[in-house]
Amino acid sequence: MACRKGRYYTIIFTDPDVPKRSLPIDKEWQHWLVGNIPECDYLKGEVLSPYIGGLPYHLKYPHRYVFLVYLQPDPTPIKFDEPRLREKPVETERYHFNTGEFTEKYNLGIPIAGNFFVAGFDPDPTPTLPPILRGFLTTGGEQMQDNTTTPKTS
Repeated sequence: MACRKGRYYTIIFTDPDVPKRSLPIDKEWQHWLVGNIPECDYLKGEVLSPYIGGLPYHLKYPHRYVFLVYLQPDPTPIKFDEPRLREKPVETERYHFNTGEFTEKYNLGIPIAGNFFVAGFDPDPTPTLPPILRGFLTTGGEQMQDNTTTPKTS
């Protein structure tokens, strides 16, 4: 994506699957919202909600995490009347965001870029690793002749 000189952008990062994808009654959870980003320099944008990364470690079900980028319609900053959220308490202020309503309210149109990932917590994600990987993850990776690993001894 090439940034346009003299233009502003908005970034939205949400989780639409709260509390779970099959029953998203609390959707969307707002992870990050920055508007009036001049020429792709997001550090100079107007932070409406500070960044909080994906939270799969406490989730029972996999969630989609969605990043969207919008080119703002005018070459002047938008006057956002949204409340400015804090990092904490995250439990109450970030629920029930609606990307569609937000983008319609500020006439942002369709995103010019986007991406997503899926993450969730699994207490036992790899119950049977191959011996070569098991060693790298637990011993720092000292390999023996037979392609197994062994812990370092003092």
